[in-house]
Amino acid sequence: MRVLSYLQILMHRLNQDNSGKFAAEYLQFVAYIAVGTFLGMLLFGENLDTILSDIRRALIGESIG
Repeated sequence: MRVLSYLQILMHRLNQDNSGKFAAEYLQFVAYIAVGTFLGMLLFGENLDTILSDIRRALIGESIG
């Protein structure tokens, strides 16, 4: 769930800071999501719907459990 905690940190920083580093951080975030989704599907047998619903819940601040 490291990707989800990174997502929460990134969303917090975007709310505070709108600097030129946004593009680099956004690309890094997209890469983490892509790799995390692929590894979750490959290693844990999670389906894509479950992973995307976890990401959605993290974005809106719901607890994941």
